[in-house]
Amino acid sequence: MVSFALDAITSFSVVPLRLVTYLAILVIVLALLATAAVFIVKLSHPNYFIPGFPATMLTIIFFGGVQLLALGVIGEYVGRMYESVKSRPIYVIEGIYHIEGDKPAPPAIHQQSLVLPSGGRPATEVSPGEGPP
Repeated sequence: MVSFALDAITSFSVVPLRLVTYLAILVIVLALLATAAVFIVKLSHPNYFIPGFPATMLTIIFFGGVQLLALGVIGEYVGRMYESVKSRPIYVIEGIYHIEGDKPAPPAIHQQSLVLPSGGRPATEVSPGEGPP
């Protein structure tokens, strides 16, 4: 069940990709703040840290955040490509209805037929007085 839930979250949304980008920014900011804190502690207590350890760890964490940010940017790019490749319409027009006294719709709309995913039938025009099907 957990596998299905993860598939549902990651398959239809780019939100996890954006979360990776936000996490990367958070890691970079925390690494910079920790660097400032280590610098202040190093000035006040010169022998507090093992020599070289804080610099090595903060460098690894900072560049890990930079790599994560690069992956987030690539993921955002792939997510946008995925959305554009699906080519889903914003909305689907099931039918065209005319109300007496209104102007008729332009001819281009009358000539257009649209296949609906639910029924697989083209949209039909309704004459005045017939009402919705």
